[in-house]
Order: sequence, then structure tokens, then C-alpha cells
Amino acid sequence: MKKILVPFFAFFLLFAIVYSTNVQGEEEYKVAKLTDNNGYKHNGQATAINKSGEVIVVWPEAHAANQNKLMYRIYSFKTKKWTSPKEFPAQDGNNVYVRLAGGEKHEFFAVWSKGVEPGQKIYFSRYYDGKWSKPVLISQPRKHNEFADICYDAKNKRAVAIWVNWPGGDNLETYIREFKNLKWGDMKNISNHPNPSGHPAITSDGKGNLYTVYMQMTSRKPDERWQIAYNTNRDGKWLKNSIILTDSKPWKFHPSIAVNEDGTQVMITWYDYGDKMYYYQYVEYNGKQSKWYPVRIIDEGHKVHAIYYNSVSYLIDRFYFSYVGSDNNVYVKEFYNNSWSDRIQLSDSGECIYSLAYASPYYGLSISWTDKTDNFRQIYVALLKRMKIFIMPPKSIKVEHHYDEQLFRIMKYNTIEWVKNEENIVDGESLVDYYYVFRVKSDENFDFNAEPYKKFSNDIISFADYFNVNDNPESYKYAIIAVDKDGNKSDPLIAQN
Repeated sequence: MKKILVPFFAFFLLFAIVYSTNVQGEEEYKVAKLTDNNGYKHNGQATAINKSGEVIVVWPEAHAANQNKLMYRIYSFKTKKWTSPKEFPAQDGNNVYVRLAGGEKHEFFAVWSKGVEPGQKIYFSRYYDGKWSKPVLISQPRKHNEFADICYDAKNKRAVAIWVNWPGGDNLETYIREFKNLKWGDMKNISNHPNPSGHPAITSDGKGNLYTVYMQMTSRKPDERWQIAYNTNRDGKWLKNSIILTDSKPWKFHPSIAVNEDGTQVMITWYDYGDKMYYYQYVEYNGKQSKWYPVRIIDEGHKVHAIYYNSVSYLIDRFYFSYVGSDNNVYVKEFYNNSWSDRIQLSDSGECIYSLAYASPYYGLSISWTDKTDNFRQIYVALLKRMKIFIMPPKSIKVEHHYDEQLFRIMKYNTIEWVKNEENIVDGESLVDYYYVFRVKSDENFDFNAEPYKKFSNDIISFADYFNVNDNPESYKYAIIAVDKDGNKSDPLIAQN
């Protein structure tokens, strides 16, 4: 592919893709340079996207030896503007190895290592309502902790952090911890192995299941081996013993993991120090049954002699793998229909390291990297706007009961009225094609897979439901679903009588 010059402090269109009918986007990657020569070295960034269509990039900025401060910038897909660089609050010491997750609207989560080896601790902060919370210690207060990662489980509205702890002796153990309702749960050891583990990564599917991958030492010196280990709680609990995916010398480094929305496809990637190549393991789930495809090389055209960070993400209908190639440029490949696409080149300097990506079906893909062309090292990001069309239910629904006495009869009826959701208006047009109204007895449950009681075009926002003389309008309850032209349905909105 032809090499591309990347402009400073500007976006540049890079590559086009084809979308299905329920996907919107701008069809090209756009690259931006986020830092300049301000006298401080930048290195080791991370990125995330939240439900508001905001992209964040965070990086350590070296102000002195072992004195790194976390800086960040936020981009809005809606305004198409970046904020100026800002500093995390209440920072001191050495803050490095940051990892991020996007949460609900205007929400991000960050974890990082603070301190100098072998005495690092894991800290956490939550971004909400335009500011970061004061950093808090979430790992063991003693001994050494490192290599944190974090994911957001949208179904259960929780963030889950993972890291490695050195309790002493010659072992390293992998722990997870849950943050929900502004509170942290207990730590849980999921590695359960007599030998050390390291460099964990974690993700979740749309059902609230968690998936993790990490380096696992399987044999000690003189035949020391580090393999790739996988664990999940998709059956309601963590596997007692993690699954070891590899069994060859020498070491395997920097595993990454992604899963699709319904938890039926899992992609695991890593770097093999033996042949200097990136590998992947693809898994398909059907209920409790699983199909494990052979371990294979991702890009045989790039043999990378430096151990750079890489990452895999899932967006709508395919996986994206971002990596630094043998020419020290950043590339991305797509995994779709069980095969990898041609590589797409995102940089041109030949001086790139540390490529990390993050995908969100609400707005798209963000790929970040560090460029070491100059002594201060600069932070770049490539954005792909590729969003799934999410139909929102009406903002509200109101039901009123009526009893009108007339000369020879009594009119019994309910009026049902709803308010349209402005989030369903895109570029001045409504995404809603129909409204489905469901009605059941008050003591019955709704079946939203059944035929609706009533079906209305998107210009209707109310109707009257009449009853015979022996029926009671108050004995019924209602719900409404918005539907687009492709049949995609919103979550139901149930009226409160």
C-alpha cells in the first residue's frame, strides 16, 4: 500500500470501507497529532470511547526522572473538536502504564501504575461531569503491582480492573476487582497457578460476561517458558484452571483480547518472541460448546524485532488488530468472515511504538501510538467513525383512564401518549419508522417477540384504547418500542400506571 504522510494537528483521510445498512460512518480513518515539543517527553498512551461519542487519549509526560504526570485530551465526534491538553488531578510521583475504558455518557475510567519498580501500586480515577475524581489506590498496598487493564461492562454498569501482584517470593498473581455504584468490591485471584503470570488484558461482552488473557510462566529456569493463558466466567464462574493456548519456546508477550456483543466470537492476539511475529487464536461459542480454530500468524509480511504493544478490538461485525510493523509504522487489519484483510497503513515516519486501540459501537474505533521521531516523542491517534444505529425508545409514555357517562351508555377507554426521543433524529431525519405498542393484563408479563397490539407510523404519538362495558381499563398495562426501517428495535418503555 502506498505510504501516507500524516499532517500535524490536523485530520487526514486515509482509507475507505463498506458498511451494512444499520451502520453509519464517515468511511475513512482520520489521523491527528495530539502533542508538540513542550519540553517534556511523551510516551505510552492509551485511548477509549464512551457512549457520548467522546474519545479520550491519555499519556504520561516526563517532568523529571521517575516523575511522570498523566495528561489527556478529549475529542467529540459531534463537535469534531479536541480539548486542549489537561493534567490529571492530585498527581505526584511516577504515573505510567495507563489503560482506559469508556463508560456511560461523558464517563471514562482509568487505571495506571504509580511508583518505581519494584514498588509500584495500581491507582484508579473516574472521569464524569467534566472532571476526574481524585486517584485512589485499588491494588494491594504492599509489595509490587503492575500491568493494569480495565474494561466496562455496560449490562451491569460496572468497571472491572485487572492487574498483577507480587506477594513476595518468586510468584506473580493476577487479580481482578469490580467498581460498581461508586464502590469497589473485593479482590479476586484468577490466575491460580504455582508459577508467575503477567501482562493481563480484560474485556466483556454485552451479556456481562468477562474474558481475560495474560502471560503465564509454565516452566522455570533453565527452561523458562512464558505462554498465553485464557480465562472467562461466561458459565457463571471463572474456570478453575486457565486454558494455556501455546506450548513453544521462547516467550509470548503482550496478549490482547476482544469479544463480540453476544459473546459468540473471541479473538486473542499476542507477540511471539521466537519468530518475531504476531499470532492470533480465534474462538467461537455456541452456548456451552466452543470451537477453537488453529493458532496462526496475523501478518506474515511483518517480522517485528522489538516487543511493541499491540491490541485487538471488536466493532459491530469485525475485529480490528492494530500493531507496529517491521518498518516501525502503525498498521491495522480487519478480521471478517474468518479471514484477515489486507493491512492498512496509518503512519509514515518509521519511528512508531506502542500502538493501542479501542472500539465502541456507539461511535467507532480509536487507534493511538507514540512516535519517537524527535527526542520528546509525540502522541498520535487515528479515528474511524463507524457507528451502529441504536434506536432509542420514546422519552416518556403516559396512560390515563377515562369513564365517560352518556345518556344510554358508559364509555370506558385509556389514552396512551408518548414523547418522541430527540436522539432518534440524525441529520434532521428520524430513524424511527414505526412505533409498536404492546398491551397485557396488569398481572401478566410482556412478550416483546410477539405481534404488537398496535402499530403506528412515526408521526403518531397517541391513541385511545376503548373497552366494553364489562372490562376495566385499569386492569391493563402498556409498553412501546421504536422500530427503524431495517427492523432494528429499541428497548421497551413500559408505562407506569
